[in-house]
Amino acid sequence: MGGLLPRFDGTESVLIAAAMLGATVMPHAVYLHSGLVRDRHGHQPEGPIRSRLLRVTKIDVGLAMLLAGAVNLSMLLVAATTLRGREGVDSIDGAHAAVADTLGQVVALLFALGLLASGLASTSSGRTPAR
Repeated sequence: MGGLLPRFDGTESVLIAAAMLGATVMPHAVYLHSGLVRDRHGHQPEGPIRSRLLRVTKIDVGLAMLLAGAVNLSMLLVAATTLRGREGVDSIDGAHAAVADTLGQVVALLFALGLLASGLASTSSGRTPAR
């Protein structure tokens, strides 16, 4: 359990914690889901329809955040158990090589595809609400 409790050992660990917080909270996903609901249902006047739409939006965003949080936690647990104490995992190439050595080529390919999908989804999420 010691690995799940945050510790700050200098400025680098604060930067990592801020990056993890940004990856978990994902403000772009909140904007994306709100924009998608708005586009699907249009601007509703005050009243019961708007209240229902806001309730549905909260559920939609909440479920998306819950799923994303579960994925992030699972990635942290896998990384902590398989890459702990290994050298050279401070870059994408090094992490990929370590995953391939530890868990095999198939998992390393899934890791690479997951990173690609994550980048594409973030780009799409950033563009959609801006329209």
